[in-house]
Amino acid sequence: MGKRRNNYIDIVKGVAIILVVIGHCFQFGTGNTNFETGAFFSNPVFKFIYSFHMPLFMLVSGYLFHYSINRSTHDIIKGKLTGIILPLISWHTLYQLICICKGDTISLNIFFLSYFHTLWFLRALFYSCIIVLIVNRIFKDSPLAYIFVFAAMLFIPDNRLPSIFVFTMPFFCLGYLFNKSNAIRLFDKTSLTCKRLTFTIISLVYFLLLLYFKDNYYAYVTKSCLINSDNTIFYTLFVDAYRFLTALSGCIFILVLLWKLHQMVNGHAIAKTIMFFSKISLCIYIVNHYTNETVLLNLPIETLNYSYIAIETVCVLMLSYLFYYAFNSTKLTRFMFLGGRGK
Repeated sequence: MGKRRNNYIDIVKGVAIILVVIGHCFQFGTGNTNFETGAFFSNPVFKFIYSFHMPLFMLVSGYLFHYSINRSTHDIIKGKLTGIILPLISWHTLYQLICICKGDTISLNIFFLSYFHTLWFLRALFYSCIIVLIVNRIFKDSPLAYIFVFAAMLFIPDNRLPSIFVFTMPFFCLGYLFNKSNAIRLFDKTSLTCKRLTFTIISLVYFLLLLYFKDNYYAYVTKSCLINSDNTIFYTLFVDAYRFLTALSGCIFILVLLWKLHQMVNGHAIAKTIMFFSKISLCIYIVNHYTNETVLLNLPIETLNYSYIAIETVCVLMLSYLFYYAFNSTKLTRFMFLGGRGK
């Protein structure tokens, strides 16, 4: 992978954001009963997607973050504030204003506090950038410093650092360190036989772990903090390790498959479409977030139907494109809602 973004990375991001939408359609677009009972957690397709899709996003984000690490600290923080935090604030303000116009009552306290509880991935992404920046500047990317950070996160109460943050943040650091160490060169020098053997072993490990992945292993269900009243320290540590290893092996498995896909469709219309979804992934993630409970959960559907999920996914992607097209039309809206991404 060169320093310039390439088609392969865009295909990874494009596929990942499509999987995010599909996963949310399983969760919110299959009826209230399915949502309230959490029955979607047991669906094998949902389990497959959620075992790796957000860690995969973090891996790619960390990998790309390495290219900006040599910029000044001021420029990096400014870039992340305008590219991540400003869109979060702009979109959520628009959403709350729409709710108020519809007649919803939102107290001033909730209006402001809600910014700290919405669009969790953007907040986790920003925190991950700051963590890597601090470790880079103070500890020169010492592996021991990262290990200490990961270990310390396991003792922060869930109400201070949600389990989904603890689950995904290490993957950002791994992606960053992978790029920094230029590990791809070592991989390129490895023999084809060794590559195939390694991929086979990792794939077997992934599907074996996925086979025994229980509903209470999700980061959305079981807390990561080792000091909590819900489970023993050993059980919590086991679940933390289990979902981390499942996600890591799943990311490697899907990255290899997408490399093969990239080689097959590079330059074709399907590749260009996926790469376009990568370009507007921020918009897709945010639009999908706000349509989950406002639209998908209110559809007259009370069954898990794969055809409905496919239709819902296409509709969310189309709606996201419309918002992207609208906000990309002016410099101000492109800056506020898209973080300057576009044209």
